[in-house]
Amino acid sequence: MRSRCGICCSLFGVALVLCLLFAAFSNARAQLAVSITLSRSGYLLYEDVDAKVYFRNLSGRPLVFGENDKLRGTLSFSVIGPDGKKRELLDKKLARNLLTGIVLNAGATESVIAPVSRMYDLSKPGNYSIYAIITHPLLDSAYKSAETGFSVFNGIVAWQRLLGVPDVLNEKKGEKVESRLAKILSFYDGKRKLFALMIEDDDFVYCVHRLVQDVEGGLPLCMVDGLSRIHIFAQTGAKIFAYYIYNVNGKLEKREIYRKSEGVNPRMIRDPNQGVIRIVGGEMAVEGKDYRDEKNVDPFFKDDLGGKRN
Repeated sequence: MRSRCGICCSLFGVALVLCLLFAAFSNARAQLAVSITLSRSGYLLYEDVDAKVYFRNLSGRPLVFGENDKLRGTLSFSVIGPDGKKRELLDKKLARNLLTGIVLNAGATESVIAPVSRMYDLSKPGNYSIYAIITHPLLDSAYKSAETGFSVFNGIVAWQRLLGVPDVLNEKKGEKVESRLAKILSFYDGKRKLFALMIEDDDFVYCVHRLVQDVEGGLPLCMVDGLSRIHIFAQTGAKIFAYYIYNVNGKLEKREIYRKSEGVNPRMIRDPNQGVIRIVGGEMAVEGKDYRDEKNVDPFFKDDLGGKRN
């Protein structure tokens, strides 16, 4: 006569086999394989959070993601915030249109980049979890990716300046001058200390741009010209320096890379005679030889300092 322990072990074994068979059967019936990757694991508050979603057609027939309801598929996400609560979808139209125009043949794989920070409220610092959900009228259910996580954090203000918005065409004569606050923020993204530019007013954040890693040069040097353009000069390596000019809307107007030359570092000065801001000393660096341009790095596979992607 078998012991009670032996009977329990037998029952456990049977249950385990049934679970494995059920899992295998469920996987065999899967019609869409979905996965997700994020551009970064850590984001500054109000920085763009983008997700790249891959999906493979396992249904055995082509899937067309069209505009009419019989063909329209949707891509959405389940986002859990630092408070443990699910974030509601803010832009349902955007979710409906992310997949429009895609024709996915049997066995083929496609991908799409989704602006998660435009679709969900990520304005609270902390840890978030996210997974992607794809639906299609011809599929028997919604299909989900595995869950991944990311963090959103505040930066520490290292420099700030109130900027007047220029009225170049003199269209607002007699009106109160609009103003915006420009900040250089210092933050740690989990790997390293970085600097970023933020321009905001009471109603809107105009930009959040990652600038450079904090190296021996410390805080970037910042100056503002007569058109309220922000000139930023920072050391990015032992002999390499970056020079940026951003307008009051946060648009990058100039980006130049310099290198140390004949023992002399380049530096940013304000010309007292002409009143202009310029770089003196050093020489222009050569891409590929002196530095690698971060704009050519795919943010979904490698870390980069590319700032906001337009």
